[in-house]
Amino acid sequence: DVGGVPGYAQMVAAFTQQEGEELEDFQRWLGCDHWDETDAKPAELALRVQHLNQYLAEMQRARWLAWTLNPAAEVIQMPIMQLLAPMLTVLYAGPLKLTATGNLPLRLVDAMFAIEQQLPSWQRLRFKKRKMSSEQDSALICFSRHLAQKAGLVKVTANKLQLTKTGEKLLLSQNQLKMYQKLLQAALDKFSWVELDGYQDFHFLQLGFMPILDYLQQQEKSAIGSELLFDKLQAWFPECDTEAYADHLDDAVETRIQWIGELFGL
Repeated sequence: DVGGVPGYAQMVAAFTQQEGEELEDFQRWLGCDHWDETDAKPAELALRVQHLNQYLAEMQRARWLAWTLNPAAEVIQMPIMQLLAPMLTVLYAGPLKLTATGNLPLRLVDAMFAIEQQLPSWQRLRFKKRKMSSEQDSALICFSRHLAQKAGLVKVTANKLQLTKTGEKLLLSQNQLKMYQKLLQAALDKFSWVELDGYQDFHFLQLGFMPILDYLQQQEKSAIGSELLFDKLQAWFPECDTEAYADHLDDAVETRIQWIGELFGL
């Protein structure tokens, strides 16, 4: 992320000058006081390229998973589609004015909450609110609404929530499968999960979701324990030291991989 060849040249120049605010920024970013551009560590780079090739091959295959996992007739029954159905139905009639704090109106939140209470994931929650005072009271509702925005189905303009042209087109054509795919892609590639669970360095969990799904298919959908799961993630993302995250990895897996899997019926 240094900024390509020009950015790297700028960084080397900063270290060569050995002083200045720019140098201090690079030192903080890299976590080192000196940079030796002649020390490329070929063996280490070759190993990382090998791991990267393996990961990309598995990711490429995973991205082409047959969507027969969720035939079009069944997609509408997926939890994420059920949660968003009341909101999309309201928006189909026109833009929806948000509250002064930018949240969904309570009547709509209550309608979505009634659906949430029927989901298996809600039944397992240790602390469950029985009444909503805001969409912020439900992580699932808040997540679903913002996921629809990241997927490009809805947008906020002048404190009003409305369908995008893409969202309107997909609703008119009743293309539930395409909407489902856009939501899943947003959950894996676009949604800022750190806002939901606070784990800054766990991006590899959602990036590894499709390869994990692909791996499970190859294993004839047999169960996979957390230890094996972490081993696979370490193989796909060698730069991520899963041992360093051991204290929080189980929690992060639950809020990301498990949420994605359950909400999308996978």
